[in-house]
Amino acid sequence: MIDRLVHHAEVIALKGDSYRIKDRDLGRVPTVTADDQ
Repeated sequence: MIDRLVHHAEVIALKGDSYRIKDRDLGRVPTVTADDQ
């Protein structure tokens, strides 16, 4: 049934972070700037 729905679908590739994971910590190490000290 899914193939019937997506048969005419187009794939759109987006660059950048997803809005869903924008505010999540994904194990990234925060960078320290001179203003933070």
